[in-house]
Amino acid sequence: MKVGIVTYLKNDSISEILQVWALKRAFEKKGCQVKIVNACFEMNEDFSRTNHSLKGWKQWLPFHPVRKSSEDAGIEPKNMHFKEEDISFFDDYVECFDKNIFTEEVNHMDLCVVTGEKTWSIRNWNSLEETLFLAEIKEGVKKAALGVGDNQLGYSAKERKMLKKWVNEFSFIGVVQSEFQQELQKVIKNQVTVIQDSTLLLRRSEYSMIKKDLLTEQRFILVDMNQYDSQLVEIADKVSNESGLPIYCYQYKGVFQNEVEEEYVTQPSEYLGAVEKADYVITNHFHGTVFALLFERQMLYISGREVYKRTEELLDNLGMKKHRIAVASEYKNLKQAEIANKYALPKKMGLLKVETLKNMNILLGISVGEELVDCPTNIMKKDCCGCYACKEICPHNAITMVPDQEGFSYPIVNPELCTSCKACEKVCVIREPKKVEWKPEFPKVYAAYRSDEKIRMKSTSGAIFPGLARHIILTKKGYVCGVRYDEDMNVVMDIADNMADVKKFYGSKYVKSDLNGVYPRIRKLLQEGQYVLFSGLPCECSALRSYLRKDYGTLYICEILCHAAPSPKLFKKYVEYLTEEFGSKVTNIKFRDKRKGWLIHQNTMVIEFADRSPKRVNARKNNYFRAFLNDYIARPSCSDCKFTYLERAGDITIGDYWGIQDIDPELFDNKGVSCVFINNKRGLEIWNRIKQHYEYKESTLDLAYMKNHKKPSPYRSEREEIFGRFDNEPIDILLEEFNDLKK
Repeated sequence: MKVGIVTYLKNDSISEILQVWALKRAFEKKGCQVKIVNACFEMNEDFSRTNHSLKGWKQWLPFHPVRKSSEDAGIEPKNMHFKEEDISFFDDYVECFDKNIFTEEVNHMDLCVVTGEKTWSIRNWNSLEETLFLAEIKEGVKKAALGVGDNQLGYSAKERKMLKKWVNEFSFIGVVQSEFQQELQKVIKNQVTVIQDSTLLLRRSEYSMIKKDLLTEQRFILVDMNQYDSQLVEIADKVSNESGLPIYCYQYKGVFQNEVEEEYVTQPSEYLGAVEKADYVITNHFHGTVFALLFERQMLYISGREVYKRTEELLDNLGMKKHRIAVASEYKNLKQAEIANKYALPKKMGLLKVETLKNMNILLGISVGEELVDCPTNIMKKDCCGCYACKEICPHNAITMVPDQEGFSYPIVNPELCTSCKACEKVCVIREPKKVEWKPEFPKVYAAYRSDEKIRMKSTSGAIFPGLARHIILTKKGYVCGVRYDEDMNVVMDIADNMADVKKFYGSKYVKSDLNGVYPRIRKLLQEGQYVLFSGLPCECSALRSYLRKDYGTLYICEILCHAAPSPKLFKKYVEYLTEEFGSKVTNIKFRDKRKGWLIHQNTMVIEFADRSPKRVNARKNNYFRAFLNDYIARPSCSDCKFTYLERAGDITIGDYWGIQDIDPELFDNKGVSCVFINNKRGLEIWNRIKQHYEYKESTLDLAYMKNHKKPSPYRSEREEIFGRFDNEPIDILLEEFNDLKK
């Protein structure tokens, strides 16, 4: 799709340039061909006679003008001018010096998006109104506004009439100021939505693509002051005195007690370099705050001069109220500028952009899981957990499971074989989840670990599964169903009848497994009177119950507390990368070896090869494992999981007992402790058969869930980008770009 970003870069600033670039890149990441169309034909007469080149515009534009008030009379901002390289990253850009050029450009587009905080400002209406509201665009070109705004509120009767006329054909209107949204909504019938500023749509690593590193070793405080503010100056001097660092302000000189003499910032790329280099950032505007947060700088926001409240709202949403100061007397010490949890900050900021990216998808006609699965279950694709129940229950073999572009399997029906019997609909665990019905005496909760340390160390946590499996195999002469790697490192569910094969199921495999053919095999064993232990994800445990359609007294279902289910295709690409990188076929991956400790930051990821020594790396910092922990590569349905907290599907539920070192230090020796939920009588029966082999204490659900998540894994917007790129880019390089521990 051809997208034109229409803006008005007259009297521009660094932040507005970066806003437009960020929106352009966000559309490009969705596969669009994007051009920036600058409606600059109202610039002065001398400039309009220059050629239509990027150079002419850049040399003319004054840099970062600042409106003065009576408070700052006599304080002039530095008068800087753009140079040829200032916005060299603006490819696919056109300047329109008259309406004919503008009309010709926008009429070639499929979608025109107006952007810019001042684009819909009343002060532009004398001559640009028809242009900036796309009034003269040809029929068939879709119109939208993303990130428009106004620097003043209130409309006259004439202006209201004009607004109603101009925006009638806009398919979406997104503004960045809640105050402007409220004012605009009074005037027009179109839905006006508050969206995130386009600078928040990108990650730090993307801005690093255009960032220019500063060639200096000097440490400094960056002051980003778009309007002179005496309170900010006083606070900055206090921070400088306390830290011993000089102040660099690219807008003003000669106003601080201890200033950097060198000039660092003359263009946007150098501004990004200055933010990254600074020890502290002190600012009084929204974008100064945004870039300080993106680059995880110690920062203070001085709120006294801003009219709109969106910076305050941003900091409040991020839990960073202490960084907001109105007057100098509120500053206490440097601790106010410290970011409490740098690892959590990128995740919190990522959540802010989810809705805006969804709105962009709607504009582009991109459906992300909004379509129905191609199966008579009639559920949304985004809800399907890929449990295989519908495929296996079909009496006519009309349903097959087919991987989509992301590598997750979904049901596809053959209409020539389907008889509309609705068997698939009846077993669908999304339509009707099969869960444990709680009795008054359940659940019983324990913290436990295997007394035999050798067995325990071979397991991911407290070795509960090996004990269950040994009981079924050795005592009951039965069968155990679990997940293993096949010869090609595909993750498959299989059935074992001996302990040698059961051991292949040991250890967590952070990939969605292939369940093809497993349920019919289990049913056959149960019909023969055999004992079976099934170990799987909660949705798979529910699916087995639904598929069987009756209770078998010889079936024990062990449910794993699940974080999320990553893509088999992405995992396969990662295995292929490892094989090529180390010159040997991968034969096994142990994600959480405990020899250096069970706690997640101490786990070792061990990669075994056919003909070379194993590779050992810190698991938490590994690019694949980090993407899994951050929920970037999970199946879409995981963000709306139906099987969390008390919604259990197993007779017994097991998982890591995170936080046990604080809850019950006597049980903690950093070799692994499991939480065990006994959900019904059958779970209690098998637990009573094996508990003599364990050290255990009774616990509670509240304590067990203190560090385990009670809710589904959140949807991360980063997953959309990863899956949009992973077919065309080296997988490890791509995942490292999103690894917050490798910056």
